[in-house]
Amino acid sequence: MKKVLWLSFLSVLFCAVSVNATLREDVFNVAVDSQGQVISGGGSGGAHWYYYPNTNWWNIWFYDDPLKLDPWYKIIDLSMTISSLDPAAQSRFRYTINWSTPAWSPNSNAPPLPPLSVDEENLWIGRDGSPGFSVTYTFTDKSFDLKLDRYKLPIPYNPEWISIDIRGYNFKITDGFIRHECIPEPATLMFLGLGSLIFFRKNAP
Repeated sequence: MKKVLWLSFLSVLFCAVSVNATLREDVFNVAVDSQGQVISGGGSGGAHWYYYPNTNWWNIWFYDDPLKLDPWYKIIDLSMTISSLDPAAQSRFRYTINWSTPAWSPNSNAPPLPPLSVDEENLWIGRDGSPGFSVTYTFTDKSFDLKLDRYKLPIPYNPEWISIDIRGYNFKITDGFIRHECIPEPATLMFLGLGSLIFFRKNAP
């Protein structure tokens, strides 16, 4: 009987992960000229690059999931290849991740697009400013790969929209890929599993 109960517990825990963890995958690419202007590019689902003059970032948005507050959170896997658009000239590249805040979610049929005032942008868009995350790369006639594995966004909720942000000049991104996963804290899964185990124990013959 104990073996059956433990198998039931593990089964419920597995189902909790399967049902509650939402995994989405998107792709993107871009070319940025010597003046820092996007001249081509886009992403899956017809996504476009948008310029935010208040912060000098170019953003491309992807739908995530309906807003889920703590204990839900967001895990990111990100990869891209960066190279010079004109190999004879210097290139500069910087990137980060941003998201729509809970204040934006009533407008969730679209992400918070420009034009926005400074106050609106600060209210509706969160941007990852974690130390060491957003790094500026300066290079000439070079290509390199960037990868971000199992990165947890520094916010206590799962946002409705998520974005890759870029700035700089004379570069292009190819093979851009982002996997974003909405998952609950492990303690929540354990609570669900224990609750189910108690149920099985109470109802076991």
